[in-house]
Amino acid sequence: MLRYSMLIAVTAFASTAVADPLFQTLPEDGVGVKFHVNIVLNGVEQVRTWQVLSVGKHAKSEEPSRWIELHGEAYDGTPVKYKLLIPEAEFGRGKNPLGKATQAWRRIGDQTPEKIEDFKTADVYLYTLLSGPGKNAKKLDDKKAIGWQKGNFDCDVLEGTSRLSLGVLDMTVKHRCFRHEKAPFGFVGTEQEFEVTVNGKTNHATIEALIVDILRKPATAFPEVR
Repeated sequence: MLRYSMLIAVTAFASTAVADPLFQTLPEDGVGVKFHVNIVLNGVEQVRTWQVLSVGKHAKSEEPSRWIELHGEAYDGTPVKYKLLIPEAEFGRGKNPLGKATQAWRRIGDQTPEKIEDFKTADVYLYTLLSGPGKNAKKLDDKKAIGWQKGNFDCDVLEGTSRLSLGVLDMTVKHRCFRHEKAPFGFVGTEQEFEVTVNGKTNHATIEALIVDILRKPATAFPEVR
């Protein structure tokens, strides 16, 4: 949904062990969620809308699998959408559904969808954001109320930090995740802080994504991919 050149090259980060991904559960087919997203990169703010959608089962898979779509925008405003076929058994605490997709497709703007080899390396930044805290994740004692169009979610709060050093690059990501079992995918929102230093130059980015609506029977952005 958002890609920075300073992060795309860090393919090694995609293999970082995942302890608590943001996607904890799999909703019923035909359910999606819309998030309001505030992005600040080196002091420059942008507002975005992201969607995560369950758009259909795959009858030809050897194991029960679901098509999951991620809709958003690159930093320049270009729409970027992904369609991932994920075995249903790969959802759950301590698992990594986005890293287990058996098919992955991407559509940039109005271009024809392209099949990609691996979502992790195609958009390292987005994969990292959705992977959530690392193994040092800690559940806080206090809950956080997050409002949306139809009320509030009284959310569990998880915090954790991921770190990476690779050649001339050093990166720290602070994760703060909000979860509720009744939200689609178990995911209500997140706050993340990125600090990336390359050759002595440091870049700062913050992301706040909070639920604003639950969608029913959302239309796929990839009707030609079944």
